[in-house]
Amino acid sequence: MTDFRPRTFCWIGGVRGPAPQILFDDPRVGCEGLQILASIRLEPTDTRSLDQLARDCPAPSVETI
Repeated sequence: MTDFRPRTFCWIGGVRGPAPQILFDDPRVGCEGLQILASIRLEPTDTRSLDQLARDCPAPSVETI
């Protein structure tokens, strides 16, 4: 990622199980309907891709959801 806006990596609940997502911390973007299972705040200098973040921060287990 090359955008330096504040953002958060999270796992959201989906029909087929947890799905990785990057959310930009922007009040104009509505995220009210998302079921966030786990999240970590990303540093502005973090350049990992969505796939890399999903590998580095695995989804929560079914027992913890």
